[in-house]
Amino acid sequence: MAWRFRRAHLALLLAAAASASALQQLQLSRRQATVAIAVPLAVSRISIAGASETYELLLRARSQLEPCSSLIIEGSWDRVRTIVKTAPLQNVKNIATKRMGELGEAGEDLVVPREAFVQALQMLDMGVYNNNFVSEQNGQGKRGAGVKIDRETPLLHLREAKEALDEMLAIGA
Repeated sequence: MAWRFRRAHLALLLAAAASASALQQLQLSRRQATVAIAVPLAVSRISIAGASETYELLLRARSQLEPCSSLIIEGSWDRVRTIVKTAPLQNVKNIATKRMGELGEAGEDLVVPREAFVQALQMLDMGVYNNNFVSEQNGQGKRGAGVKIDRETPLLHLREAKEALDEMLAIGA
């Protein structure tokens, strides 16, 4: 069956390049040639529809990160953590993996930004989590006695996460 499908693809190319005699030379019927044309078109439409769904999820995840910088500056640590733990942002690794399969060979370019994103998001979450406990680390009534709230590190990891997502969105767009 596979050899007929390959021959049909070859017939399609030859028919486009030469003439109807190419179909006769490969001993293919018109029906086989039509199937050879229709199947890849149907599969590509399915792939494009699925790819656009994963692309939309990545776009929504990217938009989730937008309010985080102002929340970090305000010190709203729990709100940042809530955003980080909410889908689709929470599921970007799985979404990117699915998109890799949809994009085929071009999807291999998603491996590095996907891993960079996962690491940046984990570090962002850890940075804002640690800021929740600064007052306890300084002891009661000793605010600022050594451990200080760190806004730069979470902002750095937020920027890294955004850049990685932007890179993923640029691949196969």
